[in-house]
Amino acid sequence: MKTIITTVLLAGALAFSATAHAITIGITPSTTTLAVGDTFSADVIVSDLGNFVPPSLGVFDLNIAFTQTTFGFTGVNFGSFLGDLGLGEATSSVDDSTTPGVINLFELSFLEADGATCLLCIPPYLDDIQPASFVLATLAFDVIGAGVSALTLSVNSLGDGFGDPLDFVVEDGSPIIVRSNNPIPEPATVPLLAFGIALLGLGRVQKTVYLLLCG
Repeated sequence: MKTIITTVLLAGALAFSATAHAITIGITPSTTTLAVGDTFSADVIVSDLGNFVPPSLGVFDLNIAFTQTTFGFTGVNFGSFLGDLGLGEATSSVDDSTTPGVINLFELSFLEADGATCLLCIPPYLDDIQPASFVLATLAFDVIGAGVSALTLSVNSLGDGFGDPLDFVVEDGSPIIVRSNNPIPEPATVPLLAFGIALLGLGRVQKTVYLLLCG
């Protein structure tokens, strides 16, 4: 059995070993300006991996937090760069029921990192299918309330193709501005001014009529 499974179960994941460089993981919304009733998506993206060379990504366990009064979570699609879920090359899970306003995303690859370290294994290998940057998952949301909010990401665990922890930096998404669909009320001074002008005009007409009659 792959060493990555044992590593994930034992590590739990807040201790990370030093690597030559840290990879970057972040979340990017499809837009930053929305209205109540809109829908939008957000990509969880990993970058600064090896470009079809080590290090590759073999497992991730992430939390994405959102404001429940502003957004409603509707679903997620996992990417295919840790293996084809339909072919059993990887396993994944999503949970938004444990903590309100928090989505847990987990995916574990069953693919080996490379052919050199596993001579009796068969491809595909993680090093062969992973570029330096790719989308781990795409989340979908409904917009249910106005305000300014953001999606924030935290990492529970992040491991390479051998199950060893990866050093990383996190980039949160840009703030999202949600405007209300209610019409902007007309300033009260505008109708009052119009009413005053109308009264002024009526007064002038009355004065002219009086002068003509009494001439």
